[in-house]
Amino acid sequence: MKKISDNFHNELWVGMNAALARTENYYSDGAVNWSYVDADVYMHMAKLYDVRTSNSLNDKYRNLFEAACDTIDEGMAI
Repeated sequence: MKKISDNFHNELWVGMNAALARTENYYSDGAVNWSYVDADVYMHMAKLYDVRTSNSLNDKYRNLFEAACDTIDEGMAI
């Protein structure tokens, strides 16, 4: 089961990095539009995992996404 968890986490970061590389996911002032990033990452994950219909996977996605956003925001503030 750990391997699935590790893969889920890794894939979330793959999706996060891809979304953050897209210029349309930023406001004109350069701030991240987290709603757009969330949509892109969620669609990435939905192609690989049953996040739309599995409450446990959707909850897992939400928790990991929020933690990833916090990590990125902390890094941007430095």
